[in-house]
Amino acid sequence: MHERFFESSMLLLMLLNPFFMSIYLLDLIEEMTWGVFARILVRAGLISAAVFMLFGWVGDSVFTDLLHVRFASFLLFGGVAFLVIGVRFLLVGTQALRELRGDPEHIAGSVAMPFMVGPGTVSASVLAGSRLPLPWALLSIVTAVVVCVISVIVLKGVHD
Repeated sequence: MHERFFESSMLLLMLLNPFFMSIYLLDLIEEMTWGVFARILVRAGLISAAVFMLFGWVGDSVFTDLLHVRFASFLLFGGVAFLVIGVRFLLVGTQALRELRGDPEHIAGSVAMPFMVGPGTVSASVLAGSRLPLPWALLSIVTAVVVCVISVIVLKGVHD
């Protein structure tokens, strides 16, 4: 049981990838104070954790029963979307990421959605929900998100 808990937490944490996330958020890291950045990232973590826990609880049935699509189609579409974001980032730089975020008052949601909640992390949440009892799956998801958020906030402190 503990081994699957650790595996599920590590899988989600590696897919969240705090080091890579800090590169995506570099313009925010450079422009914002530590306190403002930490508050935004904590809110983004709460949004992400709520989404992950929902998918850990309902599994892929939300895709098959509610949306009537295959889970693999969601993964494929998400991969294409991230490919487009990556190509724009290479060609335009951080301006491409600023355009994705939109208005500053909604920045926590825009950090959560394209950078934390993606096809890989949602699938890791579904996997955690299928491999572990529900309370352990939810704890695994929360653990990974908390470690990720704290890691990015620490990286901001190191940068400053």
